[in-house]
Amino acid sequence: AWCFPLGAEASVDETWIGYFAISNPSAAFFIFGGFVYLDAAGAVLCAKALAKGASGVASFAAPESWRGPAYAMGLGAGRWHRVTLPYMRQKGAKLFTWLSPGEVIRPSTGEEPWAPSPHGAFAYLFHDDPSHPDARDCLFAF
Repeated sequence: AWCFPLGAEASVDETWIGYFAISNPSAAFFIFGGFVYLDAAGAVLCAKALAKGASGVASFAAPESWRGPAYAMGLGAGRWHRVTLPYMRQKGAKLFTWLSPGEVIRPSTGEEPWAPSPHGAFAYLFHDDPSHPDARDCLFAF
């Protein structure tokens, strides 16, 4: 399961984010979010932070275009969180969400359902209102 960053809605100084994110993996987990692995009973087995250039098998595909406001709104406004990754903020991204593996988005406007990735994905919006389109909106499949 994806765990969103602690305090993602707060306005935090970029220098503070940079310092704590590289100081240790636990700090990176709280600042940027990470994956939590659970057993069948829901008990936490381990937590993993994402890090630039970290060794391991996790990787993301090239960005794909987001299908537009109907799909963003189909997820619900509560699913979108303020972007915390400095690189994505510098590029202009405002909101992001984690799409669960195989998750199907069903817009209420009649467009066909969409399952963006069998392994999960991060979606980014380049505006503060999910009901507005932006050609830069994208997702990165896992």
